[in-house]
Amino acid sequence: MTFAQIALRGTSAIALGLATVGLTAGAANAQSATQASETESKRIPAGEFVKAPNMQTVRISPDGNKIAYVANQGGKKILVVMDLRTNKVTPILAADDARESGDRTMRGYRWIGNSHVVATIDSREDLGGGLSDFRRLVAYDAETREAIPQAWRDAGGNASQILHIDHEKGKYLLQRDSTAVSTERWGLPEIVEVDVST
Repeated sequence: MTFAQIALRGTSAIALGLATVGLTAGAANAQSATQASETESKRIPAGEFVKAPNMQTVRISPDGNKIAYVANQGGKKILVVMDLRTNKVTPILAADDARESGDRTMRGYRWIGNSHVVATIDSREDLGGGLSDFRRLVAYDAETREAIPQAWRDAGGNASQILHIDHEKGKYLLQRDSTAVSTERWGLPEIVEVDVST
């Protein structure tokens, strides 16, 4: 077999391969056209693409029995706890944006233990020299439905940074600004141990 015959055979194989690809592509295009026409007859309203999902930022409890998530209800975001054993849904708090003095907004949340959801709340206050934001933690007990402020006494501007969680004991380490210390410590945070239930 000469070099020309080998080259011709290779070219024929390539041509056959391209023809096969062309046939396959043609079949795929025909299938896509059929799917497109079916989709056009059952159009999804444009508003569905910008609609907020009903469950956002889902967090599961350490034992896997409950979830917390943000739901959309009447144009507002609501933090909700759902017991997966009973499918009971309990709204906890609204999560609007803080714009004016006295407004509160939720910045995030997490489980501490199997019964407490701890939310980070921003509070906007007018202290006479303009608006200032304060960040605090609030625990929600899923069993008793009690809201428990977390280490608010002597807290400064930010009392919300959780460094470590012991889910078994329901305790965590919190880094916060403090107003109880002397002026030499201003601007330097302290670390406190917090019992989520108290």
